[in-house]
Amino acid sequence: MSPPIRLLIILAIVIPVGFGTLLYEGPGADWAEGYGGALCYEVFWVLALKACLPRASVMTLAGAVFLATSAMEFLQLSRHPWLEWLRSFYLGRVLFGAVFDPLDFLYYAIGSAVAVVLYRTVIGQDKIRP
Repeated sequence: MSPPIRLLIILAIVIPVGFGTLLYEGPGADWAEGYGGALCYEVFWVLALKACLPRASVMTLAGAVFLATSAMEFLQLSRHPWLEWLRSFYLGRVLFGAVFDPLDFLYYAIGSAVAVVLYRTVIGQDKIRP
């Protein structure tokens, strides 16, 4: 099976798992929604970018996604009317978040690392550029 197909299969698994963290109601539901979702969010964006930018290093993409999601976490401190309007929609809340949580940074870092390991394990070694 070709690497792009394997990458799409991983994404097809990560997406419903990520949304599932928002719907899960069993033991650890708070963790799943808050932090399990952050892990899936990070993995999704790293691998989605890798699918769109196959020549880019997965490490570079993971770093960029970590920085972008960290910036978005800080954006959650803002209560600008246009952000509040976006957050009033389900998709806006899922994409932009609503509550600042410094612990999210840890899970963003873990999610980025998981994406790199997953990519290198399932897809194959990514070229490391000097």
